[in-house]
Amino acid sequence: MVVAVNADFADVPKTGGWVLYDADCPFCVRMFRRFGPLFASRHFELVPLQPPWVRLTLALPESQLFSEMRLLLPDGTQFGGADALIAISHH
Repeated sequence: MVVAVNADFADVPKTGGWVLYDADCPFCVRMFRRFGPLFASRHFELVPLQPPWVRLTLALPESQLFSEMRLLLPDGTQFGGADALIAISHH
């Protein structure tokens, strides 16, 4: 028996969201290397705040962009700092 799979649906990445961090901050990099597997186990991807798509999506002033870690959900909802960690813990 052959089961057909819709390739378009199968190729859609399943993510709980993106955990955004400052890749130029040594503390942040160490923290996310250590806890990256925990985030990944909850289907969150680690992404630096530096790429242009992140800056455009968050639409934050430069003064706020790197002030704390951020969580971006697939629906566009954003959390920062402790609120981001709380949102992640709900997963």
